[in-house]
Amino acid sequence: MILRIPPVFGRTAALGKISLLEYLENNLFHHKTSSLDNKVVTNYVSGFVLSKLIYLCLEMGITNRILHLASPDFMTRYQLGLLVAKILNKSPELLSSKNQNFPIDDNKAQFIETKYLFTLDVQNAQLLLEKNIPGIEDQLLNYFQLQGLTQEKHHHRVKGSTYI
Repeated sequence: MILRIPPVFGRTAALGKISLLEYLENNLFHHKTSSLDNKVVTNYVSGFVLSKLIYLCLEMGITNRILHLASPDFMTRYQLGLLVAKILNKSPELLSSKNQNFPIDDNKAQFIETKYLFTLDVQNAQLLLEKNIPGIEDQLLNYFQLQGLTQEKHHHRVKGSTYI
């Protein structure tokens, strides 16, 4: 089994390092500004959801498959930051958009319009696992509820979904 995984958000286990989400939380809570890339578009997945998906794959004995374990939606880091600010009821004015330098061949650069799209299609994984993978906003809400940072409930927003 080969698993393709986008950037994972949540708490980091690396000593002395912080994750993007920890960086955003810290800056938003301390009213510090953050400049985030608004050019690279990708899916995301929380460490909690990812661990549940991997466990499910192992429990089902899945072999000889390539699965994309990611949110079905995608966004830039700047858009993710705006969503985090909204969920935590913090000022989006603390966030600014920037275009990160991205190494790409000059010949290919002429064919790229405004964004670099690095997205994974999760339909195959959802069909095989018979589960809908939650979107980025629902994963963030769940993450912040588990951290005790928000009281907002989100099950009323998602209808007809079977979550892990």
